[in-house]
Amino acid sequence: MITAHGAGRSHGRGVGDAGAVVVAGDEGGRPPVWSRRPLIDGIRFRVRTGVPWRDVPVEYGPWVRGCDLFRRWQRNGTWPSGSSPGSSPWPMRRVRSRGT
Repeated sequence: MITAHGAGRSHGRGVGDAGAVVVAGDEGGRPPVWSRRPLIDGIRFRVRTGVPWRDVPVEYGPWVRGCDLFRRWQRNGTWPSGSSPGSSPWPMRRVRSRGT
């Protein structure tokens, strides 16, 4: 029997038996370089102003990452696909200034 550890070394698992333990909710892979907060702010900036992705200010992170996240969220339904530049899928809260 050929095992996962090579021929002649049997540790009770065959090739077809997956012995990896995956913790629920663990995505694995590399940790993100950018946190999502600036990317989300960049997406909101782009949707609000209607500028091209390349013109999103650099403080929101790389425009390619924001664009990729936005398109992924549109595809899976997280961000409504009907949102057009100049409109937001969620109502913006207006802040009232106090007269002093």
